[in-house]
Formats: sequence, C-alpha cells, structure tokens
Amino acid sequence: MLTIRLTRIGKKNQPKYRLVLTDHNFPVRGKFIEILGSFDPRSDKVELKKERVEYWLKSGAKVSQTVKEMLKKQKVTGKLEVLNRKDRAQTTKKGAEPVKPATEAPKAEEKKNENKESGIKNNETPAKPEEKK
Repeated sequence: MLTIRLTRIGKKNQPKYRLVLTDHNFPVRGKFIEILGSFDPRSDKVELKKERVEYWLKSGAKVSQTVKEMLKKQKVTGKLEVLNRKDRAQTTKKGAEPVKPATEAPKAEEKKNENKESGIKNNETPAKPEEKK
C-alpha cells in the first residue's frame, strides 16, 4: 500500500521534512518512490508538486494524519484517506504472511479455569511426580 508521509532530512535542532511517496512497510528514514515536496516547520514554508500529489491520491495512495492536515491547508483536491494502524499489516518479514491478531489468544479467564481444573493455583508451577526409589 502506498503512503504519502513526511521524512526528516534536517540537521540537529534544524528540522526540515520531505513529503515522500513510499510503501507503508518501508522504514520512515528508508527508501522512497518519489519526492512530492518539502516542509520547513521553522518558517512554515510548504512546497508541493500538486499535480503529482493529486495523481497519487487518485491512484489510491493514503496519507498520514499530519500530511492530511498539510494538504487541506494547501487546498489539494483528491480523496485524503488516512492510513490507520489497522491498515498496517503486522508482518514478521517483508513478504511474509501477517501475524495473527492478539484477539485470537486465549483469555486470562480461560487460563484460570484450566488451572483450577488441573489443581494448580495462580503463579505456581505444577509439582513434579516423585521418583520411586
């Protein structure tokens, strides 16, 4: 999934950002597909390639929340769909299948019930069977 987001390029205590098109799995400071603009927060100066941004928005790219607000101020037309945490696939490695969500794990209550049935109290390890001498 393609994402339009900011990546920092400034020196220490002198922040500057690039507006880049990248795959959402790439690291924030990693590689990108295309530079779409820049942003200097110290002077609030924004430079955009509006035609390219609108093209990628029409092609289905999503934006980060910060970029969405920036594009609204710049009056960019197009569907500004925000990339949510749910949209981000949790993968172990690039190209691997997504990890199962934590909601499928057994609940704590079920574990307590299992421990009660087996005679184990909370935070105790099961007793080892005694060896015959």
